[in-house]
Amino acid sequence: VAVSSAAFIRNLGGTIGTAVQGSVVSGLFLSYFQEKVPSGVVKAVEDSGTDIFSTPQALLDPGTMARLESTLVEAGGSGTAAQVLETMRVSLAMSMNQAFLLGALAMAVAFIATFFLREIPLRHSNVTEGKREK
Repeated sequence: VAVSSAAFIRNLGGTIGTAVQGSVVSGLFLSYFQEKVPSGVVKAVEDSGTDIFSTPQALLDPGTMARLESTLVEAGGSGTAAQVLETMRVSLAMSMNQAFLLGALAMAVAFIATFFLREIPLRHSNVTEGKREK
């Protein structure tokens, strides 16, 4: 029971940690990206009916990346496309950095908290009560 409980808690922690870090990366990416990208480019891409600035997944999908590059070239030229793609990469890197720092901080807090846990002795010997009386 103890081993399965430990495995369950470990899996649950990994699942929750991944979800939290994903949310942090996604939110910070959008914030950093909107702060640095020229507003005219965002308007031109939105007018084209493409909503690819809301997620960094566009950097991982070659098809989406090609559509993004062609839309950006139409909106402002190849220099604009290169600038926006570099802004996306930098924004993703900054948001991932912040997410991992947040994870490291949580790990440090948990590590320090273990020093304040009360020690509970489990048992003092391996002899059971029935064998002790004989």
